[in-house]
Amino acid sequence: MKETDLVNNYFEIRNKEESNYIIVREKGYRQKKIDIIEINFESKYPFHGIEFKISNWKLGLKQCLGNRILVPYNSLALYYKFEKNVNIEEFAKYGIGLIIIYDDDYAQKILPKKNNLLNYSKYQCIYEKIRNMYPKTLKYCLTPYS
Repeated sequence: MKETDLVNNYFEIRNKEESNYIIVREKGYRQKKIDIIEINFESKYPFHGIEFKISNWKLGLKQCLGNRILVPYNSLALYYKFEKNVNIEEFAKYGIGLIIIYDDDYAQKILPKKNNLLNYSKYQCIYEKIRNMYPKTLKYCLTPYS
């Protein structure tokens, strides 16, 4: 399995759910990119960045830590066969969520916590890119710190 297969699998699973959300692929600020950003204003986590890794949870965690300046909530999605290798305490320590992707389902093992490292100008840049892609949907949305 490749990382793109994991992302596509997650999309298929999420599309079966009844939820009011938008998933945007590979958005970021300059060279910093997030695999996907889920946007759901009915959720406790309105802007949720998710990085995907097959097995390398340490690299994924490192990327999530870097993403904290771009979006207020971050998680790592990992293929279930490598879940046993993860140090759960590291995720809890930094407030990074953990999603385990199975072949036909997923499980949110750790919920992300709102971080305090958000760079508002970089976040605003990403927000504007996404808003321009979905102008009617995001026309009246609020930023997470308003």
